[in-house]
Amino acid sequence: MFKKHKILAIGLLFSPVILCIFLMMPVASHAKTIYVGKNKAFHSIQNAVRSANDGDTVIVEKGRYSGNIFINKPLTLIGVNGPIIDALLKGSGIVVNAKHVIVEGFKIINDGDDLGKMDAGILLRQKADFAIIKDNYILSSNANGIYVDGAFYATVKDNFMSSSRKIPWGARGYGFYLWNAQYDVLEGNVIKYFVGGFYVISSPNSYLLKNIILDDYYGTHYMYSDYDIVAGNLVKNTIVGLALMYSNYVTADFNTIINAKHKGFLFNQAFYDTVMSNVVIRCGKGMDLYDTVHNKIIHNLIINNNIGMHVWGGSFHNKVYNNSFINNRFQVKFLAHDNIYWDYKGKGNFWSDYNGFSTKKNNVGSLPYRANSIVSLIYWKFPLAKLLLSGSPIIRTLEFIADSFPIFTVAGIVDRYPYLNPTFPKKIIKNSVKDGFSYVKIKRRIEFRQDER
Repeated sequence: MFKKHKILAIGLLFSPVILCIFLMMPVASHAKTIYVGKNKAFHSIQNAVRSANDGDTVIVEKGRYSGNIFINKPLTLIGVNGPIIDALLKGSGIVVNAKHVIVEGFKIINDGDDLGKMDAGILLRQKADFAIIKDNYILSSNANGIYVDGAFYATVKDNFMSSSRKIPWGARGYGFYLWNAQYDVLEGNVIKYFVGGFYVISSPNSYLLKNIILDDYYGTHYMYSDYDIVAGNLVKNTIVGLALMYSNYVTADFNTIINAKHKGFLFNQAFYDTVMSNVVIRCGKGMDLYDTVHNKIIHNLIINNNIGMHVWGGSFHNKVYNNSFINNRFQVKFLAHDNIYWDYKGKGNFWSDYNGFSTKKNNVGSLPYRANSIVSLIYWKFPLAKLLLSGSPIIRTLEFIADSFPIFTVAGIVDRYPYLNPTFPKKIIKNSVKDGFSYVKIKRRIEFRQDER
């Protein structure tokens, strides 16, 4: 028997972090509540914050408040009925530089546009450990939505943020910019129109969960960040969906990527990552692997893309099995001198263009599936040939020879155990082609065999 180990649920995975937050909360025996509003003692949020003591709560009533807010002590700042903070096009709307700060319920507009100074709707500085940022609206941001500059154990949840569409792509910031941060949880946020939904750089052990990323250039962009988890996210209408670059031991599970113009998943020198149970729909390339080895690509639905997977730059020694490649214009683009085998311990993949059968009356075809043919080799090496010869008698003759005489083969991706049926239920496959469909299914407790993780 295989030795089994339990993978904690995405929700339970963070229970130690949440427990740590509560255990380390400061104890305030004489905490008070301060009110800000038209008919209250304070008309200025900053004056109320300045007057507050550690552990106090500042409640801000509906209204428009101008200027930047700086928080340098542990307190709770709550907006009631969506008060507006107008940063007047200078600096960040709210800057937090103290532990155990909660910011909730604000609309932030007109933040500054200086990306070099980390302008953002909300900026968490190095001392902002254990911050909780939730239920805020950052509208028409001129820079970044939320910038996390070295803060650990922050929870950023259920916020909505959009960039100004008047700004050229190259001058826009990111919905979330994580720099040198660890153990942060970013969950349930909606991000639109930024150059990227998430930019995660040098920020190991971060968790991106169930976010919605729309109409950005990048959905999520990882750089030099290890042991991260990106799970249950919906990425739609981007140029690149999810980029894993120079990042190792990342887990990408249960994400849905729709209409990424160039690439759904981009791997560049990414090692020992696990990519499981994702859905990639209508992208230029479903997955693009460059100089990427020792990764596990398991049980993904790659459907209706121009190219299912592009493998190049020495991307060998990856485990690829239990995936479903369905109705991609080209299932795989691959050029090499030797075969690469995409199967593992008798487990292969489903290929919608496989014409084999099973003599053992099981779900495994009796003949191997070869992703490369003589015709595809010609197309990859000589792209103009596709334009000049596609559908011609010469190409049809070559296809007939390759199908009729298996000895005429070229090196490529070989699946020795191709499945006759998809690895996803029919309902999931049918719904996956619908606009906006999201396959997000995170169980409380999931068990995988050790050899699959």
